[in-house]
Amino acid sequence: IDMISACIKADGSRKGVSLPTLKKYIATEYPDVKFQPHLLRGALKAGVEKEVLKQIKAHYKLSPTAKKAAEKKEKKEAKAAE
Repeated sequence: IDMISACIKADGSRKGVSLPTLKKYIATEYPDVKFQPHLLRGALKAGVEKEVLKQIKAHYKLSPTAKKAAEKKEKKEAKAAE
């Protein structure tokens, strides 16, 4: 789910990210990871069930609660770095 959320943040599309886009991003950003499509589908399904991701037709977005949690985490890391 971390790779998926990184892809969604990097893309910045309003509609979300499609499955082919996720596959391309993972293949380019994580070349040392052995890519297996069934694991990606399982992670997407688990993310939707845990309400970390939101599925809109064939696209996936971060849920509003996941966005807020990510922003809080980034603020804490920025404060710790200072």
